[in-house]
Amino acid sequence: MTNPRYSPILNNFLPKLKENYARVVLLRLIIEMNEVSNIVNNATKNSLVLLDEVGRGTGTSDGEALARAIITYITERINSNTLFATHFHGLTDLAAKNKNIKNYKVLVSQINGEIVFLHKLEPGIEGNSFGIDVAKLSGLPTEIIDTARRILNGK
Repeated sequence: MTNPRYSPILNNFLPKLKENYARVVLLRLIIEMNEVSNIVNNATKNSLVLLDEVGRGTGTSDGEALARAIITYITERINSNTLFATHFHGLTDLAAKNKNIKNYKVLVSQINGEIVFLHKLEPGIEGNSFGIDVAKLSGLPTEIIDTARRILNGK
């Protein structure tokens, strides 16, 4: 399907870009799920399991559901020592349901409006998300950062 607002080159290029992007996203998710499958099918109670951002390659609801199911399976079936890092705040309730799950947070300080990662963990749940701050640290233009903050604050 072509769009009359785009040049013939873009009309030819955009569908291919969309198709390739979909393949890359799907490939990333398949690789992630293959790795998790390997872990849950081979880990034992003597294993140290390290998982970071499981489920992030799919939609938020699917990703959180997968992450919840995976960590529940690991704690109830495998009972290995596991570090499960996630951005899904909804998973923090698992600690109240399972005595073997503990919530930890990375300590962050704010100095003159700038975040500083302290490279320390402590028990607890981090109530803040620092995505915009990390984007700022990464060098995104101030206009993007300011717009993101306004959107986040509903303005």
